[in-house]
Amino acid sequence: MAAVAFGGNNFANNYGGYGVIDQQIATLDGDGSIGWFLQYGYAPQDRNIVYSYVGSGFHLHGMIPSRGEDDLGLAVARANTHASPTAVNVAETTTELTYRLVATPWLAIQPSFQVIQKPGGDAAAPTVKAALLRFEISL
Repeated sequence: MAAVAFGGNNFANNYGGYGVIDQQIATLDGDGSIGWFLQYGYAPQDRNIVYSYVGSGFHLHGMIPSRGEDDLGLAVARANTHASPTAVNVAETTTELTYRLVATPWLAIQPSFQVIQKPGGDAAAPTVKAALLRFEISL
C-alpha cells in the first residue's frame, strides 16, 4: 500500500470501508417494484479529505406498464469533507432524480438531474445544478 500525505503528516497506510443495503420493499401491479437503498462509507479523518459518506434513496422499477425494464430513482447523498485535519468540517449534499430508459436489449439511456449544495465541501461555493446523460451499452 502506498504512503499517504495529508495535512503535513505522512502515513504509512490508509484504509476505509463501504457498505450497501439494497432491498425491494414493495411490489407493484404486474412486474413493477419499489426498492430502497442505503450506502455508508468511512475512512480515517486524519488522512482523507472525504472521511465519511452516507446516501439513501428509492428506485421504482417497471412503474409504467409498457416500460417494464425502466427505473425511476430519487436519492440524497452526503459526503463529509475537510481540507486538512484542522479545518472546519463541511458536508457536500447531493440530491438526484434519474430515469433509466431501456431502449433496446443492448442500450439504456439515463438522464439525471442533480442539485449539489456546498460542492467539494466549500461552504462559500454556490449551489450547483447539473444535468447528465448516461449511455449503457451491453455487448
